[in-house]
Amino acid sequence: MSVYVDWGHHLKLGALNPCREGAGVVLSIQERLVLSVVFFVVGLVLGRKGVRGPSKVLGKVLLYVVLPYLMIYGIVYTSMTLVKSVTLIAVAYVAISAVAIPLIYLKLLGRGPGVGAAMISSAFPNVGFLPTPLMLLLYGDPMPAVLYASMYNVASAPVIPVLASIGGESKPTASLIVKRVFTFPFTIAAIIAFTIRFTLHPAPLAPPPLPLIKDVFSEANIASFLIVGDAIARSRFSFRREVLAVMGWRLLASPVMHLGLLAAIASLNLPAVWVAGILIESFMPPATMNLVYAMMYGLDEEVVAVSIAYVTPIALGLAILVRFLIPA
Repeated sequence: MSVYVDWGHHLKLGALNPCREGAGVVLSIQERLVLSVVFFVVGLVLGRKGVRGPSKVLGKVLLYVVLPYLMIYGIVYTSMTLVKSVTLIAVAYVAISAVAIPLIYLKLLGRGPGVGAAMISSAFPNVGFLPTPLMLLLYGDPMPAVLYASMYNVASAPVIPVLASIGGESKPTASLIVKRVFTFPFTIAAIIAFTIRFTLHPAPLAPPPLPLIKDVFSEANIASFLIVGDAIARSRFSFRREVLAVMGWRLLASPVMHLGLLAAIASLNLPAVWVAGILIESFMPPATMNLVYAMMYGLDEEVVAVSIAYVTPIALGLAILVRFLIPA
């Protein structure tokens, strides 16, 4: 049985389907776009006025509550065997990036808050909020983006604090890196989730109100555009070396690596929509949560914000190109 057929069966169970019938809290694409613009404009206004409080509070809520819950929910209630191809690609890409990015960036850029910001911006793209509605708009199927995001978040949880430490600290110590890995909210969430999954053997369907909380928290990620607006309002737009490095990685290195990984698993015969979804994921801009990580680890927020601003419109154009090259 193919991955596509298995996942289709899984959708009938209602698990992790953001468009399932009865999920009243799920927003439409139009509503998401409007809210994104509203939060972005509010962030711009606050940033221009130098008001940082709302951005910092929102960042902590997303980092310590919303995203860890979504990770735990996804790991506990998703059938891993049905999505082995997506998991292989996400994990392999994270592993290669975790080695290649520090080697290349430290050699070319040295160390500093800007380099640490460039590292996490390159390694942690927007795998959820942006590609999910894009897949809905272009292919009518958000599931490749939803699953890739879940697996990517799990695989990258320990990588983010490592890169932030290696790139941002002048002399990072092993104890500092280990401490940051095991106190990072995503690492803790992954440990909790896998413990629940493999020791308690929960029911295949989440009991209420867990799915409702998952839907609410999923949509709450839209509020992260307030953080983007705040950071951009305080940024000076220029093509710094760190920003160019992020653009090169997200728009060139990452797509090439994903194409290679797709070729390596060609025998698994992924359906076209899944191939398209993975390609679209490969050139997504840095995640807005990188701004939260930058605040958390004392990195250069401007590098993150400007990279997001530059890469996003190019990524949207490339997504449309993929739709023409790979029909639904």
